[in-house]
Amino acid sequence: MSLSIAVTHRGLRTALTGRIGLVLFGSAMLALSARLVLPVPASPVLVTAQTLAVVLSGALLGPELAVASVGLYLLAGVSGLPVFSAGGGAPYLLGPTGGFLLGFIPACWIMGSLVQRGWHKSPALLALAILLSLSAIYGLGLLVLSAYVPAGKLLAAGMLPFLPGEAVKMLVAGMVILKSRR
Repeated sequence: MSLSIAVTHRGLRTALTGRIGLVLFGSAMLALSARLVLPVPASPVLVTAQTLAVVLSGALLGPELAVASVGLYLLAGVSGLPVFSAGGGAPYLLGPTGGFLLGFIPACWIMGSLVQRGWHKSPALLALAILLSLSAIYGLGLLVLSAYVPAGKLLAAGMLPFLPGEAVKMLVAGMVILKSRR
């Protein structure tokens, strides 16, 4: 009887260690993706690979582990570690880009939940899942950015210049997800 308890305990420890490792890996990938930066003229928002990392995190880690990895990333950034695209500290969540960062949480949850429901099996449903995920990022991002940018310039400052890059990143995400989920 004690042998089966020890085996079960060891299996649980291994599973827990693996989950923690995945959360750390997802958070590290998000931090690295923040360093791939292209400035956009006339916008306080930078182009990064973060939306790609968030969508892939949700799809590949599942909603719970993806949210944990994004939460760890945000906690690291707020605590002052330079994991955000331009550094670290609480002002990043309170500034013009804070909504985009906070939007990562529902975005990876949406993506992970829809992939768990099988949306990755159809390219059309996968594309819709990716769009819904991005909608969470841009919805919260534009909401917060609207406090810093006049309404008439909001889309030009916070969304339109990013759409070509998003299309490329999401095409890459879709290909990776379709390939990895077979």
